[in-house]
Amino acid sequence: MPSLQKLRIATFVILIGFLTAIFFDAWMTHLGYPYPANSFLFNPANRFMDFFNTYHFTRAFDYQSSALAVYFPLAYWVFAPFALIPADASFFLYNIVFCSYIYFYMMLYTKTVKEQIGSSLAYHHLLMGIIFLSYPILYCLDRGNLENLLFIFTSVSLLFFIHRKYTASAIFLSIAIGMKLYPMVFLLLFLKERRYKELTICVMLTILLSLLSLALLHGGFVENWRILMSRIMPASKEGMLDGSVMAGIRQTASLFGMFKVMILVVLAKTHHVVDMNLFLRHLDKFSHQYRVISMAALLMLSGYLLKFERVFWKQTMILVLIIILFPAISFNYKFIYLFIPFAAFLCQEPKQSIYDKIYLALFLVLLIPKNYYVFPVALVNYPSAFDPNDLIVSISVFIDPIVMVTFLILIMIERLTGKENQKIA
Repeated sequence: MPSLQKLRIATFVILIGFLTAIFFDAWMTHLGYPYPANSFLFNPANRFMDFFNTYHFTRAFDYQSSALAVYFPLAYWVFAPFALIPADASFFLYNIVFCSYIYFYMMLYTKTVKEQIGSSLAYHHLLMGIIFLSYPILYCLDRGNLENLLFIFTSVSLLFFIHRKYTASAIFLSIAIGMKLYPMVFLLLFLKERRYKELTICVMLTILLSLLSLALLHGGFVENWRILMSRIMPASKEGMLDGSVMAGIRQTASLFGMFKVMILVVLAKTHHVVDMNLFLRHLDKFSHQYRVISMAALLMLSGYLLKFERVFWKQTMILVLIIILFPAISFNYKFIYLFIPFAAFLCQEPKQSIYDKIYLALFLVLLIPKNYYVFPVALVNYPSAFDPNDLIVSISVFIDPIVMVTFLILIMIERLTGKENQKIA
C-alpha cells in the first residue's frame, strides 16, 4: 500500500474517530451524565496536573518536599529548564516544544508523501489531522506528563540508530532510561546489531547521570537514595495489589489491567458481595501467575526480535508493545510511543500485502478514542481516599490489550510463515 494512501486513510479514520468521540461526549453531557461517561480523557478536575505536580517539585529539587516525587532523579534535571519560568508560561512552552517536535518528527518520515501529493497545503492538512486529532496526542496534552519529554529523547535516539549513528543514539537513550527505566528495552536493538560498545556506553552513562543527578538534589546522595527507594519499591507493589489498583482503570492499556477487571466481574457473578479483601486475595494469587507468564512472554518476544525480525518498524513495535502491555499499570499517555513504529510503517516501501492493510487497521484502532461504553463494577470497602469513579470501567480496557496482542501475533505469523514479502493483487 503506497505511503500516500496509508496517510490519507489514517487521517480520515482518525478524523472520524475524533468527531465521533466529541459528538458522543456532547450527547452524554446533554443527557446529564457526569464524568467519566462524557469524556474520553482524564478527569477534567485533574486536567494538566501531571505537569504542574512535576513543575512544583522540580522547583524545590528536594525529594522530601513532595510525596509525588517518584521519578528517577535525572527526570527532574531534564525538566529543570521548564521550572525556571512561571508555571503558566512553562506549561505553554512545554506543549509548544512537544507539539513542534512530534510534527517535525512525522514530517521527517513522510517527506516522500509531500513530493507525491504535490500540494504543500494538502500535505500539512493530512499531517495535522493524523497528529493533533489522535488520541495519544490529545491524552498527552491533557495530562502534561513527563512522558512527553521521554518520548522526545527516545525517538531521537532511534532516529540516530536508523542512520547508524550508534554513539549518539546511545547517549540519548541513556537520558531516556535515566528518566524512567523502561526505555531500556530498546537496548535490544543494540544487542541485535551487535553494537556492544555503544550498549556499554549507554548503560554506564545512564548509571553515571543517575548517580550524579541524585547527589545534586537537596539532601545529599544517601538521603535521596533512601527516599527514592522507599517510594519506588512500594509503588511497584501497590501497582499490583493495593487499593489504588483500580485507579485510572478506564485509561490503562496493560494486560494486567484487563485481567483485574475480568477477575472482578467473575467474582461479582459468583459472589453476592465482593469486598476488597476477597478481591485482593484472588488478585494476589493471580499476580504471581501473571509475573511468570509475562516474564515468559518477554523472553519469547525478545528472542524472536533478536533472531527473526528484520523490519525496523516491526522491531520497534514489538518493543513499544512490551512497554505498554506488560507493566501493572500503563496509562494511555504511553500510546505516544506508537508514533515511533507508525511513522516508520507509513514510509516503508509500497507493497500490496494483506498484512499491511490489517496492520494499518490495528494502528488506527489504537489511535482513536474508544470510551463509548462504561459500566460500574461493585467493590465493597474500596478505600474512601480513592476516587469512586475508579470503579467505572470502559470497554477500552479490553479492546486495547486485545488489539495489541493481535498485533504481536500477526507480526510473528507473517515472519515465521514466510509471508512477509508475499504480494497480492
